[in-house]
Amino acid sequence: MAIAFMAFFSIIVAEYINAELARKIFLPLLLLGVAAVLYWYYTETQQRGDLRLYILVQFLPMVLIPYILLTHKSAYTHGHYYWLVIASYALAKLLEQGDALVFDNVVVISGHSLKHLASALAPLFIYQALRNRQCINHPTVQVFNEATP
Repeated sequence: MAIAFMAFFSIIVAEYINAELARKIFLPLLLLGVAAVLYWYYTETQQRGDLRLYILVQFLPMVLIPYILLTHKSAYTHGHYYWLVIASYALAKLLEQGDALVFDNVVVISGHSLKHLASALAPLFIYQALRNRQCINHPTVQVFNEATP
């Protein structure tokens, strides 16, 4: 999940702020996501279970992405799909928190199981955004194109 959050954040930076900046931060963000998980695992082996870095990696992009979507113009059409990605993440978090409540009322499936289904919608929405989009040439946004390595 940490890698997915960092990759999604890089996509948003590329499409709404600057593609070159996104290229520069992509690998460091992925490494930060991996480091957050490894640090969490290490602290678990030490009976401390320190989730602070992982929580930062998971939630900071989910705060920054809506801000970017609201305050910047996209270089592409179909940006509304990114709101659906955020909604699927929010639904997954609600289902995770209401795990027992969902199971008690639905009986055949838990909130945890439904969380995974809601999370699985996010890549579908990203795919739809990428599949259907068309470039909008905003002068303030440097976009990816076929000639860009």
